Amino acid sequence: MKSKLILFSALTGALTLGGIAHAGILLATDFTDGVVWKFDSTTGAPLGTFATGLTTPLGITQRSNGDVYVTDGADVLRYGADGTPKGVFGAVAVPVFGVFGPDGNYYVSSFANDDVIKLDGTTGNYLGEVVPSGALAGADGVRFGPNGDLYVADYIGNTITEWTTAGSFAGTFIADAELNNPATLVFAPDGSVYVSNDSGQNILHYSGAGAFLGVLGTTDPLYPNGITIANGRLYAGCGCTGSGEIDSFDLATSQKSVLVPQNTPGFNDVEDVLVLTPEPGTLGLLALGFGLAYWGRFMRASRAAKRASDAGMSGHIRA
Repeated sequence: MKSKLILFSALTGALTLGGIAHAGILLATDFTDGVVWKFDSTTGAPLGTFATGLTTPLGITQRSNGDVYVTDGADVLRYGADGTPKGVFGAVAVPVFGVFGPDGNYYVSSFANDDVIKLDGTTGNYLGEVVPSGALAGADGVRFGPNGDLYVADYIGNTITEWTTAGSFAGTFIADAELNNPATLVFAPDGSVYVSNDSGQNILHYSGAGAFLGVLGTTDPLYPNGITIANGRLYAGCGCTGSGEIDSFDLATSQKSVLVPQNTPGFNDVEDVLVLTPEPGTLGLLALGFGLAYWGRFMRASRAAKRASDAGMSGHIRA
């Protein structure tokens, strides 16, 4: 029992000291100002900038190792979870939205070519097209579904299509009258799908089979672009003319709240949003290392004591 308590203390110590270092931070790309902003994901309070000096930042995503990837101009840029620049990850002709796939590679839509390409997840090298140029009228948001397939929003064609990672067309997932310039989509934990319907100025909700379930919330957002789900809420970046806005929806009640209002100083034309996920920080890793080392010493000492006890008992029995 004591060994389990020691191991539990090591793990919780790592999470407490390092894992929450970046939790609760919402990032938002500002296309007009070339900035990625930081906000408190609960209160909407401004927390400064995550990255500056960009050209036209659009999509933003985070990898499981904590690194953040931003599509900008003709590049995909990489940052640490604290905003430390890590250079250009890959070159793409006007990249829009990107996401890492189950195979560890990076999939990104191109506004210039209306295709979706695959980049090596480690080197950023070009690995070919997944959605060929000309297959869609306006390739935009990309997400992987629970089945491992890639789903692509066609902004001009008003469809959501499904593709395998090998580049095979798996069918049209959604194509109904509700879609009006869909920007992107996100899968909820229950397997259903939410679509940011830009010109429709609403968030559409579909089943995992693509059946229309209704509109999220009773108050529509203004021109929603990037959307993400975290902590039971859906966050929508809204690119309003001359001013951006970030809305937050409670998925349990569908109630909308304006997290970051229009006319927030310095905040314009938000394109995509991301809630940073926790990852172990330096202190957390040290705590985990010391805890596991102590746990190992404790277990070795316990085994040695047990062997000595068993040997003594065996001698007593033989005597």
